[in-house]
Amino acid sequence: MKSFCFALFFFSFVNLFSQKKISYGIENSLEYNFRLPQTNDGSLNSFAVFHEDLLFTCKIKNHLIFIGPQYSRFTGFMFDPADNYLKNSIGINFGYQYEHRLSEKFYRTYFFTRLFFSIYNYNFYEHSLLNGNALVQKTILENNLSFGLKKYMSKKFYSQICLGFGSTQGFFLMLESFMISSSIGLGIQF
Repeated sequence: MKSFCFALFFFSFVNLFSQKKISYGIENSLEYNFRLPQTNDGSLNSFAVFHEDLLFTCKIKNHLIFIGPQYSRFTGFMFDPADNYLKNSIGINFGYQYEHRLSEKFYRTYFFTRLFFSIYNYNFYEHSLLNGNALVQKTILENNLSFGLKKYMSKKFYSQICLGFGSTQGFFLMLESFMISSSIGLGIQF
């Protein structure tokens, strides 16, 4: 909540002292990420994550900054297939997007590049012969780079689709945990 208040204060401050036009908006996006099966240490490491985001956006010319809550649902397993994991999680999503308008032939259509981060918890019960089942909570920092198209259906409403790649390591795009991401979304710009 503190981060959201800080972001709102920051956007208001920029709006007061900027001569550029700033517009705000809301976007709802659905994202599907999946990791290709890996066998680094002999164990199969395969999972998919479905995210639904409600993003609050701030747009200055071709630059868009967004932040919002995120609901995540897991399929497959991330660490050990014997562990009983919880399928739902709540987190936060934030990032940056640069938009480039295509030629006049493609009216109200933009090509964009999006860099975004998701922070969420992955909870599972780890089985141990000594302690039985113990709840383990791991924080995942997911980062993605996506390329897509945004189409304005009117001056305020738009839809978008994008495809990209990312990882779940703490550093940007570590190839040890490489994954593919796809996303669709609808939004309104005020």
